[in-house]
Amino acid sequence: MKKFFLSFFICFLSLNLSYGQKIQLDTIKSYDEFSSILNSLVSNKNLSNSKIGISIYSLNHNRHIYNYNSGEPLVPASVTKLFTSFFALKLLHSEPVLKTTIYTDAKEIKPILVGNIYIRGGGDALLSLSDLDYLIETLLNLGIKKIVGNIYADGSFFDWQTSRFHYSGDTEEVEYVPPVTALSLNRNIGMIIVSAGSVPGRPANIQIIPSSTAFILNNNVKIYGGGSKKSLGHSPGHNEQLNSSYYYAYEQNFGDKRKRRTKQRLSTKGISIQTNLQKNGKQIITVSGSLPVNSNQKYSFKIQNPELVVAGTFYDRLKANGIEVTGTIDLKRIPDFKQVTKLSEFGRDLCSMIAEINKNSDNYLAENLFKIVGASYHSNSNNKISAINCYQDFAKKLNIDFSNIFLNDGSGLSRRNKVTAETIIKLLVSAANSDFADCFGKSLSIAGVDGTLKKRMIGTKAENNLIGKTGTHKNVSALVGYVNSLDGDTYAFAIVSNGWAIGEYKNLENTIGEMLSLLYVK
Repeated sequence: MKKFFLSFFICFLSLNLSYGQKIQLDTIKSYDEFSSILNSLVSNKNLSNSKIGISIYSLNHNRHIYNYNSGEPLVPASVTKLFTSFFALKLLHSEPVLKTTIYTDAKEIKPILVGNIYIRGGGDALLSLSDLDYLIETLLNLGIKKIVGNIYADGSFFDWQTSRFHYSGDTEEVEYVPPVTALSLNRNIGMIIVSAGSVPGRPANIQIIPSSTAFILNNNVKIYGGGSKKSLGHSPGHNEQLNSSYYYAYEQNFGDKRKRRTKQRLSTKGISIQTNLQKNGKQIITVSGSLPVNSNQKYSFKIQNPELVVAGTFYDRLKANGIEVTGTIDLKRIPDFKQVTKLSEFGRDLCSMIAEINKNSDNYLAENLFKIVGASYHSNSNNKISAINCYQDFAKKLNIDFSNIFLNDGSGLSRRNKVTAETIIKLLVSAANSDFADCFGKSLSIAGVDGTLKKRMIGTKAENNLIGKTGTHKNVSALVGYVNSLDGDTYAFAIVSNGWAIGEYKNLENTIGEMLSLLYVK
């Protein structure tokens, strides 16, 4: 058994048995006692209109110690991300690097490079400006000073469907997810910074991040006198037009983290942003309105053609680093890999991406990983269908029953996803015995320490001991993972609840986690 769990400290626990009645326990000394308490918990009248599936498995003794409706298909919410992560590692763990590669079709590598540059994406959704600079530094080290050709973006590793909402087949978009592309930058979200100087009547200064030749800016913002300095934020929604008197600042919402909304008054003159995509793929950004002197505002916007934006950013940063480019930017697939030469490559460890997906329940990264699985399993096909085929084929080899499993995306935003507690347990057991156990285990949140479990089970025996993945919708709560007991056993557990008693479900999850940590069965 591969160990990737944390040490623990003995403590007493106040168990909330019926959400009102409490008892003090230091240990639970038999499975019968554990089951009796747990049966009392799930029979609580506050849970009577809920669908709950629970499965608990001893890794040391290779047996179930508790099952409750474990075969019933239930909506898992963000627990879906564990399926995405597990099968990605199963498929890719022997070569777990996401690559962004620079190629050229030039015949010779000379200071004046006569040929085109291709940037090929491999699904690295964490690609940043500093990563592009790393690629450019390699070109500088090759002595390249001028490129007589174009800069092409090749995002053909993924299929053409970039919208999670569309490929999931859902009728409701629970949360906006930026375009999911094989070549992306800054999670495919741009930033607009509008700054006003001290002279009324003059145009404001506007900065777009990332700077890219693929953006066309129309600056219609004027500075007016008076007013205090403000600095606000805006995350993209369905409508890019900002209200003239108010706008709403959203904290980035990653899966299980609650969305917070604040309403803030600017002025009746305000700022509005409109974006439109031209036929040539470039994105026009029109910023209009007025801003008081000596003030600044920040706004996020949707990057509509991410691959071209990457090509445009690479183009701009080549020039900023002293490499002249005579051509333009465009989208183009590498026609024949035998006719191109690799110039530079940036690789990201798959485990670092999976850790971000599971600890912080990052929906965007999860969807990228979902498409990576599909594209890697069957190239040049529908990524969603290919990913599901990958799941089913590996599940069959691992004796994991997928007959009652329905997955439509990689993040769990789809309310039509269905899994069973028993299937989750089989996945967790397989992960614990796999070659990638350490990567999988370290990607999970630690109770009372980090991720979506940072504020849960603090001061209990489960703190800094239980590791897991949460799942939350307005009518779903789930917690699955591993916990060490007092007697040295390790338990894999899955608790999935569907209904409208979210607070009760989370109490149940916490209590079960705490109870498992107190088991001392000899």
